[in-house]
Amino acid sequence: MREDAGNAEAVSRRGFLEASGLLSLAALLGACSFEGASDSAGAQEDAGSDGIGIESGDDSAFDTNGFAERLIDESELATHPVQAPIEAVPESYFEDSSEPGTIEAFGYETQTYAEDGTGDGRTFAKTCNVYLPYGYSGSGDRAYDILYLQHGAGGDESSWLGKPGTAGSDAKRILDHLMADGLIRPMIVVTPSIPEGDDRWASEFTSYLSELGRDLMPAVERHYRTFAATADSAGFAASRERRYFGGFSMGAYETWYVFIHYLPWFKYYLPLCGNMKYESTDDECIAQADSVADAAVASGMPKEDYLVFAADGTADITYENMSVMVDRLKERTDAFSTSDDGFADADGTLAANLVYLVVDGYEHSQTSAQEYLYDGMRQLDAPQG
Repeated sequence: MREDAGNAEAVSRRGFLEASGLLSLAALLGACSFEGASDSAGAQEDAGSDGIGIESGDDSAFDTNGFAERLIDESELATHPVQAPIEAVPESYFEDSSEPGTIEAFGYETQTYAEDGTGDGRTFAKTCNVYLPYGYSGSGDRAYDILYLQHGAGGDESSWLGKPGTAGSDAKRILDHLMADGLIRPMIVVTPSIPEGDDRWASEFTSYLSELGRDLMPAVERHYRTFAATADSAGFAASRERRYFGGFSMGAYETWYVFIHYLPWFKYYLPLCGNMKYESTDDECIAQADSVADAAVASGMPKEDYLVFAADGTADITYENMSVMVDRLKERTDAFSTSDDGFADADGTLAANLVYLVVDGYEHSQTSAQEYLYDGMRQLDAPQG
């Protein structure tokens, strides 16, 4: 973040990167970066209107390079700690909001990647769902935060928020109300899919890490109005304070891996009900925690530059493994400061960068996950005022 980020100097989306003066992600990630990530963004620029969402697409809203134009105040990129009490979801949040967002399908191209990031060169079409907040317009100039929200094993792109063209799920209604009530900023939510393959999810899980950075993010953030000035590593690094990744169960496993591989692109993380591998030994859970903490230390970022809201229930099948992992993270004071209550003190001072919410009796279910999503997003985000 620039030292003068508090100045409300409005610049165009295409011009923001030059104004920011930030380094590209390749220089930050080093050996952790995926070779060719920026190339995929360039390929997207040549694709014209390919990848436009089926409902929000409006070619007139995009410039000749396919980027949605908008104005961004540099001050809007800055975020601050949030003080919000842990509480149950209000009953009214399970009713339809008067300001509902919409869900649409979004198509993009990807390929199968090996563990080392090498692609097989055979592209295929894939679809994710995209939640657009109430009032979102393809022809506006407002920029929005973005949350990538991953399903659990056996789920798909509709598991979290529901199918396109419908009223959606309880989790979708919860997000509608949080935004309508001003408890979180209006944001775009992307729900990708990791399909089951011949070896269940093992290879697809690994492949998705490359797919996320090379294909999904460039396609989505090229089309929708996020804070990324360019849909490539440099643009994602410059706008990381307005980007989230979270997931349930297998999606929680993926969230920890995204932290390790994409820390310079995402500031906020919500691993819900999961460590990094199902049925891990205690020693494996400790090693997983160390890999997360080591990535944080290697990034050179101060603790306030990444926030993790983890949650689980005492009756959840993942609770024992996740608790061993989090207990080890609490010991890694070189990377984390922890709290069971919240990130910030009442005066707004950052007190922790890792919060672990444990709810007595909660089991491994989407119902539990949406409760954690409610508290996690309230902890991590608040209007700028």
